[in-house]
Amino acid sequence: MKAKKFLMTLFVIASLMVPFSFISFSYGNPHPSAEDIEWGVKEGKKYTWVVKVSNESLGFPPVGAKFEIKITSIRSMLSGDATELNATITRYTSAGEVAEVRLNNERFIYFEHIQKKNFSFYAPFYDHCFFAPKNYATNFADGIRYYFDHTYNFGSMGSMVYYGKLTSVHGEDPSSDLLYMWEFSNYIGHKLIVSYSGEYSDGIYQYVLELQGSGGVPAISYGNFFLIFTGLAILSLIYIHKKRVK
Repeated sequence: MKAKKFLMTLFVIASLMVPFSFISFSYGNPHPSAEDIEWGVKEGKKYTWVVKVSNESLGFPPVGAKFEIKITSIRSMLSGDATELNATITRYTSAGEVAEVRLNNERFIYFEHIQKKNFSFYAPFYDHCFFAPKNYATNFADGIRYYFDHTYNFGSMGSMVYYGKLTSVHGEDPSSDLLYMWEFSNYIGHKLIVSYSGEYSDGIYQYVLELQGSGGVPAISYGNFFLIFTGLAILSLIYIHKKRVK
């Protein structure tokens, strides 16, 4: 009997632990946009960011306002050497009303991994986040720096790639003396921080945008595997309880 109880205990522990091996800690399943370029987002997925800090006098949306970006399509181009990410971008007021639709199933990002010069966003933007591909992170970061430097005269452009993943991009707008810092997690810009150049290190921010949900930390996705093994664990506990009652 002791051996049976020991085996049942192991079964319960396994039933509780195994589900976590199937849990995805990323936002959506990766969608391959090309033979060589893959994004960390997929078509049809929506992402929402919330304004946490805002100096409205600088033209930023008020605290509580939201940005929603829906990925409408991801196209492979130039035999897989380039990719085009199309999206619908909507800005909402703090009351939840539509303030503007910036894109309506239109090109959001174009990226050609061979040449950093062939990189573009839909328009100049300084108040919301964007996405990064799963591979060619260094090429993507080079493209961003080149784009902001040559198109909008950003200075002090920099980026960080850690173990093949883009973790941050920053640049300074000399016309306003503002420093922009985009932080990435799981290939998604989860936070945008804007501050005056000399105030960033002091934690004085003019604008902060965060991915909705636990401060930008990915939520656990509970799939069918979790439900199945949780059910098995509950049944195992009921079985042990009945054995003890007898």
